[in-house]
Amino acid sequence: MLSKKANFGMFIGVISIGFFTLGGCSKDDDDPAPTNTSTKTYTLSASFATNCAGCHGSSGQGISGPKLQAYSKGEAAFTAVVRGGKGNMPAFTAEKYSDATIKSDLAELTK
Repeated sequence: MLSKKANFGMFIGVISIGFFTLGGCSKDDDDPAPTNTSTKTYTLSASFATNCAGCHGSSGQGISGPKLQAYSKGEAAFTAVVRGGKGNMPAFTAEKYSDATIKSDLAELTK
């Protein structure tokens, strides 16, 4: 039979392992985006936050959708994907995401 000190030590060890093992498993539904490791600060539109951040991250860092930071295919290609959709990404109308806002967000992502 183990002493109280030994039992307490085992308890602390098991709890510690649990914290280290499960620490990365929690999901905060309010901010599903991973931490942005970039040193740049991105100021994106409310349209981006509403329509894009769920898949592309709050700073365009990519989650289930591709990373948009440093997008290099140009404004026409970016706008075409936003308007027409691609793969699992739906198309967005000008009412949901205006041309001016798309242009502004792309400029922010490629600065």
